[in-house]
Amino acid sequence: MTDSTRRQWLRTVLASLTGLTLPACGRPQDADAADVCIVGSGPAGAILACDLARRGVKTLLLEGGPVEISRHARPADARNNPISASDPFRYPIDRTRFLGDGGTSNLWGGECPRFQPIDFDSRNPYVQADAPWPISYDDIEPYYERAESELSISGGESNRYSPPRKAGFPFPLTADRSPTCLRGLLDAGGWVVEPTPQSRFPRVAQTHLPKLATYPSGTFLRRTRVTAIVTAPGGGIAWLLARGADNAETTIRARFYVLACGGIETPRLLLASKTPEHPRGIGNAFDQVGRRFMEHLAMEVATLRLRTRQRCTGREYEGGISWQFSDELKKRGLGNAVLEFGFRPSDSTLRISAILEMKTQASNRVVLSERDTDALGAPAAEVTVAISDDERRTWEHVQLVGRRIAEATDAQIVELGKGEFSWCHHHMGTCRMGLDPRTSVVDKDLRVHGTDNLYVAGSAPFVTVGAGSPTLLLTALSLRLADHLADRMR
Repeated sequence: MTDSTRRQWLRTVLASLTGLTLPACGRPQDADAADVCIVGSGPAGAILACDLARRGVKTLLLEGGPVEISRHARPADARNNPISASDPFRYPIDRTRFLGDGGTSNLWGGECPRFQPIDFDSRNPYVQADAPWPISYDDIEPYYERAESELSISGGESNRYSPPRKAGFPFPLTADRSPTCLRGLLDAGGWVVEPTPQSRFPRVAQTHLPKLATYPSGTFLRRTRVTAIVTAPGGGIAWLLARGADNAETTIRARFYVLACGGIETPRLLLASKTPEHPRGIGNAFDQVGRRFMEHLAMEVATLRLRTRQRCTGREYEGGISWQFSDELKKRGLGNAVLEFGFRPSDSTLRISAILEMKTQASNRVVLSERDTDALGAPAAEVTVAISDDERRTWEHVQLVGRRIAEATDAQIVELGKGEFSWCHHHMGTCRMGLDPRTSVVDKDLRVHGTDNLYVAGSAPFVTVGAGSPTLLLTALSLRLADHLADRMR
């Protein structure tokens, strides 16, 4: 999604949220009765809370962001949680997060592709030999189906390059999203395109937070910022310390705790919660918390103009994606990529762009700032991120693919991408899941190593990041976690 498109999405979101009636807040003392306390009301936390409350599990959902939402800007986060970014790239943190009801779903365009099976496979060249995914595509596939229903995903027919699926999409593709002209244009050259799976209702502040209020066992508490995790002897979490809108300190107790506050704030909170038992932060005995921050890179491949005008009655624009080159890239030891096509019949222009996978690097990380603090005096997060030669090689090969498409479609190359990229604003990998505490932060059930009742939800546990939006997978992992927690409480 381009920056201009993202700004338009934000204007639409803020306008729609203003005046929205949301569920009434609970009180801090309600937390003492909770079975599960979830920190963060974005998709990972809100969907987990709804699934647990639906089963009768006493669930408390916390949101640290402000209630008031301006029509002109995001809820202010510079004062509440300042974050800085280190060279070599200035990461635009101020434009990548939304601290408020629904979290960053308020900035999400609704794209919901699945990861490919190779993304989970130990044969994936981007998977470290000593730190593979502890789950497979087959393990997550039934939760993908549930997640697609939860997010109201619509999509079209799959093809041989699509991520495999055992069932169709829960909602059919609308006619205006069918890439009919694109298919006619690309089929002759052997290129396969499909519509992007899309959430019909991507704002959890409008879907799941009101739903949570309908369950007697669900409580939503706003403007409650967790400041520390307090441990108990033996590896358990005793309580959370938090401050409300009046700045008064609150103690929040539950049987189980889940951090679902994003790939930057979650490691910051773990690192900031130093105790005698956890002098480097909770889950950080082997210096893994915050490491391997990953993003997706958006890159322009080519702009083409067809030499023969395509007839496309009644359509001003068509879009689609292609996974056709995923296996080709992986066999070359490169990152994954999904090609994005945009066709404008009025001037026969075909635009090709790509979303590229970022390789895990221990040096890309979130740490506690030694300079900046938030309004409560706690250390802010600092992000260091750099791309590697692997991303550059992946880009070079994707650009060659663009030239092949131009030749096959008998199109004139108007412009080739120059290798410049933009960020997709996805924060992933900073609390990696795995079986070995020396190379990961959480286990296969998302439980933080060295603790008995603390879990991490969201995209922070991702081992690799594929080339698609993380929302569907993090939703699937939240539903899987809900099953696990429900089993533990039986």
